[in-house]
Amino acid sequence: MTGDSRTDKDRQLDEARVDFQDTVLTTDQGIYSRATLFGNSMSGWEKEHVVAAFRFELGKAAHAHVREGVIHDLDHVDHDLAVLVAEAVAAHRHPTRDTRRVPA
Repeated sequence: MTGDSRTDKDRQLDEARVDFQDTVLTTDQGIYSRATLFGNSMSGWEKEHVVAAFRFELGKAAHAHVREGVIHDLDHVDHDLAVLVAEAVAAHRHPTRDTRRVPA
């Protein structure tokens, strides 16, 4: 009997995690690249709808640090989106620069 009690399924999951980390988490584009690509593919009215949805949901957040955290993440996806949402929910820290890493 060997010391490894893991199943083949466990080994496959481990390999998938390594592949995910190698291809997504360690690239120059980082973890926001798919969201940026998706955002760039939307039409104007779709983007307006997303802004309205973020404004509505974040407007209900009771704590400023929650709003600011989401704004920070949005800034990595789309700077203009982050600014529009930050202005609407009165975030204390507004995004100051475009941090996107995927070209439009």
